[in-house]
Amino acid sequence: SQGGDKVTTVHLTDFNATVVKNCEGNIALNGLRNVVKAEQLDFYQQDMAVDGWVDSMGTKHEQVDVILAADVICQPEDAFAAARTIFCALKSGGRGIVVSADSKHRFGVERFEEACQLVNLRVTLSTNVRDIYNCQLLCHDIEKTTGYVEDMSLVMFIIEKP
Repeated sequence: SQGGDKVTTVHLTDFNATVVKNCEGNIALNGLRNVVKAEQLDFYQQDMAVDGWVDSMGTKHEQVDVILAADVICQPEDAFAAARTIFCALKSGGRGIVVSADSKHRFGVERFEEACQLVNLRVTLSTNVRDIYNCQLLCHDIEKTTGYVEDMSLVMFIIEKP
């Protein structure tokens, strides 16, 4: 949105180039090209010595105020790469929210809080999403969600960068 002299940009990222292309198509269909951008992002290409993040084409982007991430950890190394990427991409004072399937279904998610602490990110909340919403938001049709299985729990982390 535009307000006064500030323009807000939303960046949609994914490692998979096909997903990024699909996002670009949806952005165009919804007339959002002025405020929404889709970029391919590889957590393993980020450099913690640099403020900002780099997309898979090598383009450097400025740090952001808010990061929302879902289902980005599939193995223990991903927890550490995701934490480093959040550190690089998030402004000081910014906040990240990461939602993932539990460690029974996504290997490495149990290491994410430790990974955040190693890069000086503060995890202010680590909880089962079902506990927050008393299952009101999750029970209806969640089995239709891609990758969801019957006994899966979702874990949410709220992260702050000092």
